[in-house]
Amino acid sequence: MMRACSNCRKLLAAKDSVCVDDAALGQPVKIAEIPRELAERFPGLEPFAVGQTGCLFTTRVGATRVVVKLLHASGDRERTLREIAKQVGVRAPSLGRLYEYGAFGDTVWLSREFVEGESLAVRIRKLGAQPLQPTLILVAQLASALDELHRAGL
Repeated sequence: MMRACSNCRKLLAAKDSVCVDDAALGQPVKIAEIPRELAERFPGLEPFAVGQTGCLFTTRVGATRVVVKLLHASGDRERTLREIAKQVGVRAPSLGRLYEYGAFGDTVWLSREFVEGESLAVRIRKLGAQPLQPTLILVAQLASALDELHRAGL
């Protein structure tokens, strides 16, 4: 068991009691077991975060830092894979690019571009309400990304 920040769910090192992103105390979380085939495909996987839909790990593929997500087991595995397949061609500046996906046994996984920065939830907690202009820019970026996802049938 590792601990995760109770706000952003970023995993904390054993020596850390607070998250560098938002100074929240950690809580115990269970990290998904990495299938052997996935560990071989992505050497050096390191736990990064745990969320509602899965566990995130980071690694490098060549010079590129990527995120590998192991999805929590849920309903229809084939439907999940079809939904992920629709994301492959989606391009939007506000969305991390999906590189590849697959399944090993019951484990559905995907790899995508690592985007440096903090989550919107952490940013709002840190900064509070923002002036209108920066908020409108952010909403436009979110709307553009949602439009691209909608066009892909998601």
